[in-house]
Amino acid sequence: MTAPQTPAVQGRYHIVYSLHLLKKGLFFCLVPLVQALISWDLPSLYGVLRQEALILLALAAVSLVLWRNTGWRQYPERLELYSGVLLHRSRVLRRSELAVVEITRNPFLQLLGAARVTLYGCRVRQTIILYLPRRAAMALADTLLPPPRKPPLFKPVGGQRLAFVMVSANVISTALLLMVSLRQTEELLGAAVTLPIRDNFTRLEQLVEKVVPAGVAWLFTAVFLLWGASLLVSLLRTVGFTVARSGGVILCHGGFILRTERRILAAAVSACDVRITPVARLLRRYPVYLTAGSYHAGDVPILVCKKGQTDLLQALMPGFVPPGGPTENRIGRSVPMFFWKSGACLAFSLALLGVSMWQLPAVTGLLVIPCVLSAAAVLISAEGYRLEGAARTPGRVLTVQYSRIFTRHCVCVFTPDINFRLFASPFAQSVGRCNLTIQLPCGFRLRVRSVNRYRAAHLPLEI
Repeated sequence: MTAPQTPAVQGRYHIVYSLHLLKKGLFFCLVPLVQALISWDLPSLYGVLRQEALILLALAAVSLVLWRNTGWRQYPERLELYSGVLLHRSRVLRRSELAVVEITRNPFLQLLGAARVTLYGCRVRQTIILYLPRRAAMALADTLLPPPRKPPLFKPVGGQRLAFVMVSANVISTALLLMVSLRQTEELLGAAVTLPIRDNFTRLEQLVEKVVPAGVAWLFTAVFLLWGASLLVSLLRTVGFTVARSGGVILCHGGFILRTERRILAAAVSACDVRITPVARLLRRYPVYLTAGSYHAGDVPILVCKKGQTDLLQALMPGFVPPGGPTENRIGRSVPMFFWKSGACLAFSLALLGVSMWQLPAVTGLLVIPCVLSAAAVLISAEGYRLEGAARTPGRVLTVQYSRIFTRHCVCVFTPDINFRLFASPFAQSVGRCNLTIQLPCGFRLRVRSVNRYRAAHLPLEI
């Protein structure tokens, strides 16, 4: 009989874990307190405060007991997590099933010397969250996925840093580009050219003030302020951002307020997504996102590559193959499937523009904006009609191109652990066409419209 294996390292979670448990019971404490404040009954408010204090003390005691009986043990080939007082629970994650280790530290965790460690497995929804002391978190990450020792591959500075920030926050960058464009237009053609645009924005503000009720207007104002604050946080995440790779591990870290470090096992990377957004088209810099196992990054790209230069991306992912030109024969491809949404929006916008020119000339300039946006959506649909498709390269890498709203996605899929789903209407089936949906291990879906049904059905057989 084999003797039980002694753990290499073991320990408890950080004390902040008990606060994480405690906050789950705070909601039930706030309900009677809010009721007493609304009624403004001072005697009952004092009684509720005493009651809430006792409940909080009880919850704190229970949280401390649970924290004392919760911890982790690290063995050479697995990580074991245990918890529970009367009913014990144990969870095991093998090192061979680990795809990504993410360490985040917000200002509160930095103040307490703690870190939030998120472990992403190779399967869907295989995610584990730990609250550990900072040194223990770094030691655990160094053991599970050792950091690269080579110089960084990508460290944006100067103009590259500005481009990285711009493509990482599209809303802010679009507004900045609009301001720069207006200023340059004024310098070239004079202020008389941009004056109608500024007047139209002023009319739009007055229209909102007249039509929208005051309470709803304030609500929209608060939403946009919160949205702007969240975008500002996303900008601060790119401070000091660097990417390196060696030993089969990709390391990316950065951030000012929210410090984030991700270690990605290169062999577990399932897909590489190059997103061609409107701002990326203007700057000719395309953000790149990676998915690995249950991890799907959507906040900050891992790097930004220039148009036509894929050396940096191939150094990061040697198996990356840039998608080529059209992979689908357009004979029999459904035109309404690509153009009905954008075309309907453009037709509706043009109809409104015609009515305004006839009845309300003062708001005609405002209605030009949805017409321009709809026309841009039609152009993106035309690009998707020409380029959208899925094909396998000689190196057995699956390349997928598809368009969504104003963004074109060029995806290289490296893993065979994907699901295929074909859907064909009677009309599409009569011309040998179908819609192809590819689901990655993280659960993200890639939907390609109107592809050759025979080729799509035999894509899984070519792995």
